[in-house]
Order: sequence, then C-alpha cells, then structure tokens
Amino acid sequence: MGGGPTGIDGAGVERDLDAVEAAELRLETRSRERREELARRARRRRIRLWLLGPVVLPALGAAGLVWALEREGGDFGGWPAWRTALVLVGAFVVPALITAWLARRRGVLEGIAWAVATVCIEVVLVFGVGFLALGYGPD
Repeated sequence: MGGGPTGIDGAGVERDLDAVEAAELRLETRSRERREELARRARRRRIRLWLLGPVVLPALGAAGLVWALEREGGDFGGWPAWRTALVLVGAFVVPALITAWLARRRGVLEGIAWAVATVCIEVVLVFGVGFLALGYGPD
C-alpha cells in the first residue's frame, strides 16, 4: 500500500484536510450571511416601529376620529352610546394595540410604553387639529 509505515496515503490526508477547510469556510460564510440578514431584519423592524408608532398610526386614528366628528357636525350627541364607544375604541385602542404588537420583541414594558405614547400623540393630534384648527369643542 504506500505512504508510510502505517499505510496512510499522504495525498488522501491532504484532500481530507482541504475538504475540512472548505467546509469550515462555507460554514463561516453562511454564518456571516445569517448575521447580516438578522441585522437587516432588526433594522427594518426598528424603522417600521419608529415610523408607524409615533407618526402613521396616531395620524390615521386621529384623522378617522376627526373625520367622524366632521361628518356629524362636531358632536356625537345624536349617536347611540355603543357607536360612539366603537369609534373611540377604533380611533385610540386599535392604533395602540398595533404599535404594542410591533414593539413585542422589545419586551412587555416597552410595548406598553409604545402603546401609551401612541395614544398620547393621538390625543394631541385630535385636540390640536380637530378642536383648535377646525373649531370643534366647547365655544
């Protein structure tokens, strides 16, 4: 057989070592690609949370509430209580829940904080735009 006293072929060992090194290189490359993809995904989640949480969702909720007020002439007095409650829940609670869901990977307390911030921003928008700019509310 050749190769030496133990019968090990030197070329075979070299091929095996080359195969092991190639496999390690592939594993390192895949691991780096996975880390980069995870970093991109985390960055997209952060951007989505920061755009939707304090900007888009409160604006949509406030716009919906102000639109409903505008449609009713600035007063929900003619509506049944359940419809008024439904509009208020849709305007305030739904955006807060969506924001909390977007922040779910950051922990429970941070998700709650994001939801509260969304509601606070929305209240400011409703009062600022709806009541001050459009003249709704008490005279």
